[in-house]
Amino acid sequence: MKFQDLTGIKIEMLTFRKFVGRNETGQAYWLCDCDCGNSKELAAHHIKSGNIKSCGCLNTGDARSKASTRHGMSQSPEYTSYNSAKKRCKPEQAERYPDHAGKGIEFRFNSFEEFYEEIGPRPEPKFDYSLDRWPNPYGHYEKGNIRWATKEQQALNRACEWCLARNNVLELSKGLANIPLTNAVV
Repeated sequence: MKFQDLTGIKIEMLTFRKFVGRNETGQAYWLCDCDCGNSKELAAHHIKSGNIKSCGCLNTGDARSKASTRHGMSQSPEYTSYNSAKKRCKPEQAERYPDHAGKGIEFRFNSFEEFYEEIGPRPEPKFDYSLDRWPNPYGHYEKGNIRWATKEQQALNRACEWCLARNNVLELSKGLANIPLTNAVV
């Protein structure tokens, strides 16, 4: 096998420092410095193929979580709403979600960070709010057309005939609630 000088080349978290020799099958081994500060002898082909990315520190708790964390909100209700809306809009989900992907509704955010920047944190109490397409309830999930809405606000956006009839009654009942009742009315 032809020798390839990898001195100083960095791949992932490893920098090739010094060639140390070949094993019995002819694989080149190098002393590599890891970004975490450790050094380790590793087979060059494992590093170049992407099978090894560090000295092993990525397999430990802290380094692993730092390496895989982008926004730290993957367990939040905001991320759950983001992921659910994205899933409902995938074309392959059209049968399962006829009111979203089945109607061509698109999810137009490229990342959770972009989504979160647009909508912000879910108001408290968080379980009272959900993601809503607004002001155009028939539009896409995109900038300028999403909000956190209460269940009552969401109910007013329904498109079915029964829901529309119910929404008119709901609107009427909300209006009637503001009229003081007297004995003469009863």
